[in-house]
Amino acid sequence: MTSVLLSGSFVSLIVFLFKKTIEKGIETRFKEIENKQRQSKIFDDQYEIYKSVIALTYRVRNGSRDIVDELDKASYNLLFIEDLLKLQNEYFKALRDLMLDNRAILPELVFKELHDLSHAIDYFNRNIMILARQNKDLAIQEIQIIISSAKEKYKKIDDHYYAMTGIVQSVLGLKSK
Repeated sequence: MTSVLLSGSFVSLIVFLFKKTIEKGIETRFKEIENKQRQSKIFDDQYEIYKSVIALTYRVRNGSRDIVDELDKASYNLLFIEDLLKLQNEYFKALRDLMLDNRAILPELVFKELHDLSHAIDYFNRNIMILARQNKDLAIQEIQIIISSAKEKYKKIDDHYYAMTGIVQSVLGLKSK
């Protein structure tokens, strides 16, 4: 009778341990699946952010180029520049909001490039705003300094656009690092 009880207890213990091992394995597997789903969701979110970042950066770069091209004309049209600047500011705000709202899931390299780009855009836009609003009050030399500075910032914006495109393509695995 004692051996039957011991055998039964031993079998029960083995069944219990086997059951716990199976449960732990299933739980681990579910956690792995859940983690992969979370990573996939983050990647999908990042992908959408990257598409918007590249589109907005492209628009800002082109807007900056159009403003600089207009400033290169012998008699530039301030109303046209102001209209371009309004669009430019909308794109800049959207880009900045995208950067700040998604800081938690942006890789450091992407965030840093976006941050540097936003400073270049902000500086460019502020200079153009000064030129547009105070053009009549500025000396020719001051106007030339602002235009020269705007051209330098446009070059930085253009450089940031190409850098951002390369970084995003690398992060997405579309370009070798």
